[in-house]
Amino acid sequence: IVRVQGHIKGPGATLWQALKDSPVGRELGDDLPNLRISGTNTLDLDLTIPLPANTHANRIKGQVGLLENNMTLPGWNLELSRLRGEVHFTEADLDAKDVQMLLRDEPTRLDLDLIGRENRRALRTRLRGQWGLRMLAGAQTAALERYISGKSAWEAVLMVPTGRRERRGETPPFTLDLSSELRGTAIRLPAPLGKSASEIRPIRINLRPREHTALDITLDYGEKIRAALQLTDFSRNPQLVRGELRINAGTAKLPDAPGLAVIAQLPRWELTAFPTRSSPLSLREEKAFTDDPNPWHTLRSLDARIGTLLIGRQTFSEVSLNATRQEDGMRVELDGDTLAGRVIVPDQPSPEQPIRATLRRLYLHQALDSSPSIPKHADASTFDPRQLPPLLLTATDVQLNDAELGQLRLVTLPRPDGLHIAEFSLDSKQQRIDAIGDWKWTTDGQASRMQATLHSRALGETFTAFGYAETGIARGETAAELAVAWAAALPDFALDRLEGTLKLQIGPGQLLDVDPGVGRMVGVFNVQNLMRRLSLDFSDLFQSGMGFDHISGTFTFKQGQAYTDNLTIEAPAARIQIQGRAGLKERDYAQRITVTPKL
Repeated sequence: IVRVQGHIKGPGATLWQALKDSPVGRELGDDLPNLRISGTNTLDLDLTIPLPANTHANRIKGQVGLLENNMTLPGWNLELSRLRGEVHFTEADLDAKDVQMLLRDEPTRLDLDLIGRENRRALRTRLRGQWGLRMLAGAQTAALERYISGKSAWEAVLMVPTGRRERRGETPPFTLDLSSELRGTAIRLPAPLGKSASEIRPIRINLRPREHTALDITLDYGEKIRAALQLTDFSRNPQLVRGELRINAGTAKLPDAPGLAVIAQLPRWELTAFPTRSSPLSLREEKAFTDDPNPWHTLRSLDARIGTLLIGRQTFSEVSLNATRQEDGMRVELDGDTLAGRVIVPDQPSPEQPIRATLRRLYLHQALDSSPSIPKHADASTFDPRQLPPLLLTATDVQLNDAELGQLRLVTLPRPDGLHIAEFSLDSKQQRIDAIGDWKWTTDGQASRMQATLHSRALGETFTAFGYAETGIARGETAAELAVAWAAALPDFALDRLEGTLKLQIGPGQLLDVDPGVGRMVGVFNVQNLMRRLSLDFSDLFQSGMGFDHISGTFTFKQGQAYTDNLTIEAPAARIQIQGRAGLKERDYAQRITVTPKL
């Protein structure tokens, strides 16, 4: 025999070529990846050649030492850096254990071996590391980083069959399996997709290439979320060709039609119509949104049965949602006892082509702040009004707590600094409300402004319809003008936050016996009871209230107080003038009341 032993230190590219020329390298042939190596390697070689020469009896044992090398795989758009470890090979085997490297700047460990029987072997590469979204899918995921953050322990297993030239068509060029428990990764999406960073939610992803540049993907997420997808140009700019996502609805299958089909059975679903955030988009995120302003344009259909649908601070029970793709957007059909109608969502909403919601039913309920159905994050201050799309909403039948409010029309337009309410009207036989306003995002936080008018046939009935039953007023045809601003989001309207004015004119009505309120106090001023008051007899305060002919005045809202110096009540018995303030939060009063009897 002839035995050759040697040690070489040289360029990594040269030693990679030596490995490709070895017997195991020739067996792998075209299955070895096309890669570029920079830096220096070592090669230890032990070659035994029997005499007379017989290539099948040659014995080779070798070891390649990786010394902080850098490696590029152009076909995968992948760069590996600072590789350090050892790769062992023989005439029939290839093996590496715990090779350390940086994969997209993340520390990663690699194992490499050949598995399977002769002529059916595969090169198995196993990668392990704490990875985040960007490491897994590249820079094209920038638009998703607002919703997915953190890192988790992942394992990736790449299988590359050998001898594919002889087995062409029998097996794919590779398969890639990724798995993780996602501990450490937070997903800020509505349930059941979302999860906290501390929660364990197993995920398994399998990738198999098809003809050309297509890639088939199957995904299992948690217990009941399944997806089957087909993408093109996965390594550089992945684009969905077709797919199916099922939530609590069985196994997903790759459909024949292009686009994404979603089938879901949801006990509860929170509809998020726009991104939430506490800071502006980064330049990289802005570019991602610019490159693909509507990532849902690939959605072909959505068929969902929802037990409780949560929109903002309103809940709707037992709603079916069916969405189908039209030429330039989606048509959404909603059907439920409290919410029903049609919504047209353009792929790129604009003032000329807004989202159009035409509802037959919109039944609302005024929930208490402590209601368990309203999650804490429903606070509108986390929403960015600059991301709200233009909207045209009409509703034929609007109710609040089973009280009929009539017909609704709402028109909103986006502005660079927020949202403009171009039109709001709520019209019924009982009252009409018209309003315009703005919802802005400023450097000091959110700010809102509103101008509104109210025309009511009976103020007491209007208040009752809006959930304020004991207002102390019966009848009272009313005209009111409100011009206010508050340092909060538009939906966070509250009396104690207002800065501005309210002017009102109220026609004939009655001040009822309520507690607390102005109505009970006005009973003091009946002329027929004047002598009774002088004798300190106030027993009739506990009886019914008194009528009035007219109430007018102006309130100024400032720092949680309502001030007035001209509130006047014209009653058959007296003229009452009220000056002072009312605490809108503390419910305290400091007022001066002047009574002029009509003798």
